[in-house]
Amino acid sequence: MFIERKMVLDDWIKATSIAVMIPDRIIEPIDTTKWPIDYSDPRSIYLYSILSAAYATGVISTNETIPGDVLIIGLGGGSSNNYFRHATENINVTVVEIDKFIVNLAKKYFGLIEDDRQRCIVEDGAKFIKKCSETGQKFDLIILDASTSDKHQIMCPCEPFMDPSVFLYQISYQLEKTP
Repeated sequence: MFIERKMVLDDWIKATSIAVMIPDRIIEPIDTTKWPIDYSDPRSIYLYSILSAAYATGVISTNETIPGDVLIIGLGGGSSNNYFRHATENINVTVVEIDKFIVNLAKKYFGLIEDDRQRCIVEDGAKFIKKCSETGQKFDLIILDASTSDKHQIMCPCEPFMDPSVFLYQISYQLEKTP
């Protein structure tokens, strides 16, 4: 048995969820926001697909002695970055999220922790990528998970990332060549 925590904004469930561990002793009134999060359980097929591709291609290594730098554009509840942060010792995660409100929700309800291995930058992801291309900052893996908050539009990626003549060039420039 498991419990999921989901993000709901304006009567719309965002495609983010995280597994919550059921404590041995449940105290009433029940407040699941105090229950621990199971960071090792990605919980969605979408996230399993992203993680599987990263490991299957060798971009991210299961060998803890081989470091990896991951950039995630779009935070949501933080399932992918939380997985990397808690299930591995060799991954350094940078998350870029445009909305400070989403960052605060991720911290309060989805267990986002910022430390020396994981940081969250509140900035437009497209502008961040452009800055990285200008400074030469590179990553082993870039996960583009930036979505719109408008449930009537294509969810992901959102509009600034749909222009291939600009953005795909910048993303390809940012990737390190993994041996």
